[in-house]
Amino acid sequence: MSMMVDTLVAGGFASEHDGKIARKLAEVLCGGKGGAAREVTESEILDLEAEAFVSLTGEPKSQERMQFMLMNNKRSAISDPGEARASPPLTQPSQLGEEKFCSTGDNTMIKDIVIAEAVRSAVGRAHKGSLANKRPDELAGEVVKALMARVPGVKPSEVEDLVLGCAMPEGEQGLNLARVVGLLGGLSEDSAGVTINRFCSSGLQAIAFAAGAIATGANDIVIAGGVESMTMVPMTGNKITVSPEVMEHFPTAYTPMGITAEKRRHEVQHLARGSRCVRSMEP
Repeated sequence: MSMMVDTLVAGGFASEHDGKIARKLAEVLCGGKGGAAREVTESEILDLEAEAFVSLTGEPKSQERMQFMLMNNKRSAISDPGEARASPPLTQPSQLGEEKFCSTGDNTMIKDIVIAEAVRSAVGRAHKGSLANKRPDELAGEVVKALMARVPGVKPSEVEDLVLGCAMPEGEQGLNLARVVGLLGGLSEDSAGVTINRFCSSGLQAIAFAAGAIATGANDIVIAGGVESMTMVPMTGNKITVSPEVMEHFPTAYTPMGITAEKRRHEVQHLARGSRCVRSMEP
């Protein structure tokens, strides 16, 4: 996850400051900076969230943004002049000395995409946890509702798109899952929704796509994230069917990402991996 954030920053899709925010969020979501796998308590998660909040609010860029919001009577991310908008995960460009593109008529690219708010559900054990029987579309819908509640300056009708990542989009999380989640989350029927799949990085890719849409001026306010139920839709899905022709010519094409990573991690040095990620973002 950290490498993906580095790639977004290096490719100009996110600012250095938003990279710091993303890394802190990743640390909280992962229950710490790493080490041996262990169960993390709710108290530890809350402590991590508090530490991340204090750390990020102490950053000069964060203070600059907060000052701008207070001076301009804006509750969250900055919108076009004269229009107060705050938005979920991804929103308008910051106007704190950054170039902008959305609704301004100029042709410069945004250099800073603002993540205005982030919400997640609890994480439970597959088959045995308290959320095992909770449909993923309904769970994600509740997350969207909670997200919108945190940004009262945004009307549901102002959310233009919901980009949702899902590694196994079938069964209870099939069809156009994002569209269903948007409706369950209280978004307008006019709000679009798209479901994407890049396996383990589906949710992160959803954020990257949303950032790109804002950077090019296609959207102003986008919700992005990911959802998965390992109980209702198992690894590889309910019915795995591979192409005989693909297996003949590309026998490793269906190798799961975890196994791929294990096989490759000793072959490619860390710096080489980072360099390859950066090159992949070049035009």
